[in-house]
Amino acid sequence: MKKRFMFSLSLIVLFAFTLTAQEPGDFTGSLLWRVTGDDLKNPSYIFGTHHLLGAELMYEVPGLKEAFKTTEQIIGELNLEDTAALQEKIMQAVMLTEDESYKNLLSEEEYLRLDAGLKQLFGAGANQLKTMKPGFIGTQLAIILYMQMNPTFNPATFEGIDSYLQKAARENNKAFLGLETIEDQINVLLNSDSQLKQMQSLLCSIESINFAAEMTKILTAGYRAGNLQKMYTDSFKNEKDPCVQFTISSKDVLLKNRNDKWIEKLPALMKEKSSLIAVGALHLAGADGILYQLHKKGYQVTAVK
Repeated sequence: MKKRFMFSLSLIVLFAFTLTAQEPGDFTGSLLWRVTGDDLKNPSYIFGTHHLLGAELMYEVPGLKEAFKTTEQIIGELNLEDTAALQEKIMQAVMLTEDESYKNLLSEEEYLRLDAGLKQLFGAGANQLKTMKPGFIGTQLAIILYMQMNPTFNPATFEGIDSYLQKAARENNKAFLGLETIEDQINVLLNSDSQLKQMQSLLCSIESINFAAEMTKILTAGYRAGNLQKMYTDSFKNEKDPCVQFTISSKDVLLKNRNDKWIEKLPALMKEKSSLIAVGALHLAGADGILYQLHKKGYQVTAVK
């Protein structure tokens, strides 16, 4: 009888585990996620941001205002408080050396194609932009495309949701922490690939600008719907992407490696203080995403809707 009872109990436990086990694709459908369990006294929250959307998200994302109000500290990708120092470091980091010039690394035919594309998009050709790393110019493409979609968008006066949350934290006497330094982000965005690969990727992006524009619309719509899994698939597993070879090779540098470092820090930070963790939405999705990784560590990660 005892053996039968123990056997039945093991089946119940196994059945319960089967019901609660989640797969990476289950973590979608919301931009805000509640983290409980393990050794946390109070819930923490994970919020997927969109770097080109601003304070309006505080009112549009269900539960975000309450999550901000009830948590003790805000955690973001980067501490943006000293903007002057950040800008100085970025401007130093984006400069190319003489031997890294566009003409030295590209064939004449590639250079002419890149020059024509840059003039069309930026109003300045390769000769005018020759001092800037192509990886930096590539990051500006997203802003150009977003401006074309939203004519009233002004990057000079825009305050993104990431910056807004930091400002609100200071105004409400909440602690704010950055998961990375500006040097970390510079290395990821500007130094992780060779300048040649950056130039080839930039050329591919410029010559596929119509596809990129369409994807900007699709990803923004996916974001507003909280469809993290679709955003992830469209960004990194899109067979229609003309530049997919560059996209795939950059995934680990842009997402996985950074997520893994953040996951090492987050449990202790959440245990110390209840936290609202605001990072780019693509960091939340997939098997390497921070939601699934926290789930694997034993936390209960549930969507706030």
